[in-house]
Amino acid sequence: MHPMNANLGPWLVADAIALVACLAFSALGTGLCRSIAPKIGFVDKPATRKLHRSPVPLLGGAAIYASLATLVALGYAAGSLWGEIPSRTESAWAALSRLMEAVDDHRFWLIAGGATVCVAVGLVDDRVGLSPFARLAVQGSLSAAVVLLGVRPEYEFLPTPSLEILAMFWLVGVMNAFNLIDGADGLAGGIALIACITLGSIMLMGNQPAASLLLLALAGGLAGFLIHNFHPARIFLGSSGSLLVGFLLGSTVLIASDGRFIESPRIARLVIPLLTLAVPVYDTMTVVIIRLASRSSIFRADNNHVHHRLMRKGFSHRTTVTILWGISAVICAVSMITVLALTERWMRVAVLAAGTIIPFLILELLPARMVASSADSASETRHGTGSQRINPPTRER
Repeated sequence: MHPMNANLGPWLVADAIALVACLAFSALGTGLCRSIAPKIGFVDKPATRKLHRSPVPLLGGAAIYASLATLVALGYAAGSLWGEIPSRTESAWAALSRLMEAVDDHRFWLIAGGATVCVAVGLVDDRVGLSPFARLAVQGSLSAAVVLLGVRPEYEFLPTPSLEILAMFWLVGVMNAFNLIDGADGLAGGIALIACITLGSIMLMGNQPAASLLLLALAGGLAGFLIHNFHPARIFLGSSGSLLVGFLLGSTVLIASDGRFIESPRIARLVIPLLTLAVPVYDTMTVVIIRLASRSSIFRADNNHVHHRLMRKGFSHRTTVTILWGISAVICAVSMITVLALTERWMRVAVLAAGTIIPFLILELLPARMVASSADSASETRHGTGSQRINPPTRER
């Protein structure tokens, strides 16, 4: 690790303000979207393959996007009103104006534009529905555009064409991974929150304060949304939310992946960001393998996601999500330990491998619960999903 910069004090304050402010904006905005969504037709209606049994609003992504946009507007206002600020000043206004340092880069505006496209396309999908091929075409075009215009990593050990192709696949993959795993209340949002906090902390300690601020602001937006989204969910992310979260996480990692946040080995610089998203990546890989093995289309929705497999073993909705949150947190903790504490190459490789493989082995080897707890059963029955626990349908679109 590179030593922490002595001037990071104001950034610590800025990170805290960004997180708390976005949490408040998102919590309020999500509540507002819950009221508006049914009136304008943005609801996910019950169906035979879905977990919920009553219409649920779909504007969670719009609320998160609005919270981030509000923070950026306040950052501009703070910078304009406060003017030139000495580096030693750590007042709230001074710290908030530091946001201007984070956005004084054309890549930020590329990310902001891409996030806007994601929300717009997602809202269209939530309202009228898009085919998987149309969504994939938009994701591919958007990824190619932002990467070719500058949102790409700077690994010196890979040639430029390879970097650009890798970055495009990364962005498309992360967006799809969050879209696929958004099938249980609180699951996608909670995993994204854990990833944001982990990566944001690593970036701050590795002298990447701008990337850290953006990630922790997104963490605040997700936390405010989760207040309304944990089971029983009163609002869903929707396609707008899953695409937005996947794009922001993936693109922010790209612009911060120049190797400064971790020294060596080189492989760790590639896998640390990947491991923070291990659960959605694992879910996507296993679902694709299962569909190919059964000779089904990889675009066809089914109930073979990792959360469905846990529910078929008898675990309740809340327990399933908590287990997957826990696995994500363990793997992220392993990533942090690897970055902060380990210096020997073999130790890093061993810890990363064990810390990733063992949790998923435990997950797949968990014995089936023939009878769920009475409390869980009562809770799920009250919300209309109890009868679906053994063979639950999917809410994947």
